[in-house]
Amino acid sequence: MKTYKHNLLAHLICLAVSSLFFMVVIKVPTDTHFKGTASARVAFLTGFALCGVGVVTLYLTSVANRYKVTDEGLHVHGVFRSSFYAWHEITRLSWNVPLHTLFAYGQNGMIFYSSTDCFPRLVEFLRIIRERSQCQLSLRLEKALGVPPVRT
Repeated sequence: MKTYKHNLLAHLICLAVSSLFFMVVIKVPTDTHFKGTASARVAFLTGFALCGVGVVTLYLTSVANRYKVTDEGLHVHGVFRSSFYAWHEITRLSWNVPLHTLFAYGQNGMIFYSSTDCFPRLVEFLRIIRERSQCQLSLRLEKALGVPPVRT
């Protein structure tokens, strides 16, 4: 049984970015140097608050996950949930390069996603999933892993 997870830097970056957004939300209402109308200030604060909530949400659902590979399947341990996916349930892996995100799909849609930033053994993790689940890979993943395309 092997465990894969993001390194400490990813956790620190998420904490710093979310803290920055929330610090702006707390500081701007008391800052007298902010120029603009009250509605502009409310829109500015709402935007920063939503960005902070978005970073925290992505952190809790992606970066904070640990992945344990066993002979039976893949265990995904998150902050608020823990899931098990048998190897036959994973049908496709897709890599969204602009979003730095890996998506795993099953019969009924997406089953989990993960950030690819600060994931030190990502290639090894993907190769193990590919070998054990015999899932289909996106074109970008086929090129990145050096796997010959398998089309049906």
